[in-house]
Amino acid sequence: MTLKKIYCFLLLIGFCSNINGQIYVSNDVNDTLSVEKAGKKIEFENDINLWKKWNDELFKIVKKRYQIKRLDPKIKLFYQNSYIASLLTEAYYREVTGDLKGNIDINIQALKICDTTIHKKMLGYIHGSIAISYIKESEFEKAEENIKKSIKYSKAVNDFNQLGQVYSTYASLKSRQKKYSEAINLNLINLEYKKKIGNSSEIGLTYNNLGSTYKEIKNNEKALFYYKKAIEELTFAKNFNTISITYFNIYMLKDEEGDKKEALFYLRKAFETADKYRELEVIKKSGEDLYRYYKKINDPNRALYILEKVIEANSILSKEENKNVMLKADFKYETEKKEAKIKELNQKKRIAELQSNKKTILINSFIISFLALAMIAYFLFSRFKTQKKNELLETKLAEAEKLLEAEKKATESELKALKSQMN
Repeated sequence: MTLKKIYCFLLLIGFCSNINGQIYVSNDVNDTLSVEKAGKKIEFENDINLWKKWNDELFKIVKKRYQIKRLDPKIKLFYQNSYIASLLTEAYYREVTGDLKGNIDINIQALKICDTTIHKKMLGYIHGSIAISYIKESEFEKAEENIKKSIKYSKAVNDFNQLGQVYSTYASLKSRQKKYSEAINLNLINLEYKKKIGNSSEIGLTYNNLGSTYKEIKNNEKALFYYKKAIEELTFAKNFNTISITYFNIYMLKDEEGDKKEALFYLRKAFETADKYRELEVIKKSGEDLYRYYKKINDPNRALYILEKVIEANSILSKEENKNVMLKADFKYETEKKEAKIKELNQKKRIAELQSNKKTILINSFIISFLALAMIAYFLFSRFKTQKKNELLETKLAEAEKLLEAEKKATESELKALKSQMN
């Protein structure tokens, strides 16, 4: 999917929401204008890194707005759709840069935001996209699981275009598993959906896939039949780039059969068409074989001409490959840099937490120690106070006993004196 297609997809589902035939936009003017501004920059930006930068800006706005509680349902849907679209563009960027795991993870995030009642078409698309990444990762079981979900959601909304794409993906999966009979049946289902849409280019591609699958099971007659059907449809659609691939496929078929005359005819057709429409991979493949042929029949002028074309194609492909390698390296560097920053922040946070915990422990220890000392002091003081009080009581008791003894003696003296007088 090209950047333009991604943006159109984003524009379709993000910038407006159609509810019961009415179109609504956000009443938050600043955020709506920011979303629109970022979207336009994505549309017209060819540098994928800058394109991602604007998508990141878009993502921050729509994520923040979508998470606001008590938001008007129509406005919430606007931001929900934009949020999903932003995630899908990020997932596409991950796919382009070779980060298939990241592509899957972000698509799964998008799934969590989708509403199963209003986003069935979207769910069909996302599950199909996840399936493609799983196939590339050779995780066929997970791929098939997502394909089936894509079919379910796409059938629910009669999305014939997505159904055609997902059955094509399903056929590709079965071919990878060398289950060619299943792959043929799935491509025939795919073909029916492509015919419903009436897209000659897609029909031609499906015929081409059928031809290649029949070639794998050595049914050359049917393979040739479908290759020729592919050429008819692709010519009608003016998809000459893919026609060059089909010509090359027929050349390989005829070469295996030993039909050298027919093989040479289709090899020349493949090279000439690829050269005219700049299909570099086919120029390289067909050119290499054609160069060997002209060299063999001792035609140095044509051999040199072909060789120059092959060298030029190789040079351009190498530059594109280097560009892709650089893009992937830049992405990896930025990702690792971001992860390192996150790790550093987490470490700082952890250190801060440990320092805070240490401080808390020290404060708590001080408070506990102070309370313990206070309690000990209070206990000792209370004990001292009680001891003093007991000593005072003992002193008073002793004095009271002495006084009582003195009074007792005085009374006895008086009694004796009284008895004496009476006697």
